[in-house]
Amino acid sequence: MYSATDIKQLKYDIFESRQFDYSKRPSKFFSEPLEIYIKFCVLGINDIDEVNQRFVTSGKLDIKWKDGYLEWNITEYNNILSLSVQHYSVWRPDIALNNGHSSTGNLHLSEFDIIIFNTGLIKWTPYSIFETKCEINTMYFPFDKQFCEVEFVLWTASAIGSRFRKAKVEVSTLHVRGEWKFVNVDASIINNGSLHKTVFKLGLQRKPGKVILEFVLPAVIISLMDLMTFCIPCGSGEKISFTTTIFLPLAVYLTVLSSMIPATSSNCILGIYLKAQMVIEACIAVVADFQVRLFHCKNDDKFSKWMFRFCQWSLNHKRKRKMHATDRRVSMMSLSVYENRKDNSGFKEENNNSTLHNVNFEDVCNKIDRVAGRVFFCISFITTCTLAQ
Repeated sequence: MYSATDIKQLKYDIFESRQFDYSKRPSKFFSEPLEIYIKFCVLGINDIDEVNQRFVTSGKLDIKWKDGYLEWNITEYNNILSLSVQHYSVWRPDIALNNGHSSTGNLHLSEFDIIIFNTGLIKWTPYSIFETKCEINTMYFPFDKQFCEVEFVLWTASAIGSRFRKAKVEVSTLHVRGEWKFVNVDASIINNGSLHKTVFKLGLQRKPGKVILEFVLPAVIISLMDLMTFCIPCGSGEKISFTTTIFLPLAVYLTVLSSMIPATSSNCILGIYLKAQMVIEACIAVVADFQVRLFHCKNDDKFSKWMFRFCQWSLNHKRKRKMHATDRRVSMMSLSVYENRKDNSGFKEENNNSTLHNVNFEDVCNKIDRVAGRVFFCISFITTCTLAQ
């Protein structure tokens, strides 16, 4: 077993007797670059700020390199295999965060000690919280996947002749906070001229359950409730107020969504859906206003041609549906009974014409409710199905 005296003697021999210079690149052959091994141990993903496009992680860097001037024979020092020294005692690579969010440059990792092994291998394991930029794509919010990078670069690599040799990433103790779950991770090295960089790319997927229950589902229900406008009679006086009331929460939801996504992001499908529903709501409000205006017209006012045509089309459509339902049972009728029904069609048309002349403005409003309700239901259904896809 070695003692404190052995450690003191070892430090004296390798630092003072050899006149060790920590500012000199630790390589006996300057024609070859110094190779640095780096491993990023990701301990936690603290925050993903979509609005400010900021990615915050916490972890430690396992950095290793070889110093040919710091070797010793373990038999001469009672089998001392490693030695812990302060950071300023040896040469350290100038590693900087390349894509920092607030600033780019030195990581201020100097307060962590360094371990020297008897073979000259040096291990430096600093810990820090890394704030990096991350381009957030919210096109498919809340079913989106994000890929954020943490880049480390040798700041003065061209001067000291160093490069990254191997990069690894460890996520065995990774803890993800909030509404995200970890998907995958990748590590790559770029040694191009004076640029020596290692990139750690982390893939994350959003958990959509909370957003669906608290945001998407209420927005869809409110959009479908808007169709209830055509179920309210024009004489109740609540048709316009109901339409205006439905329009308000859609505008509020769109404002909330705008505050959740970055301004520079591409158009969000959910935002497009809300804007489409607001346009549909505006069209429904126009139809409702027109219905109320017709309802309060006097019955002795002259009908427009389009009103007669609309009512005639509605009566003919209703009559054709009844005839189609009857024609399904034609095979069970005798041929003579079917011919008699055809002969009586002229009499029915006369009855329809007499009915058409008895139509008032209230009947026109009721027919508009039936037709417009079905049309806007189809439009809303198609829009909602498009969002689901």
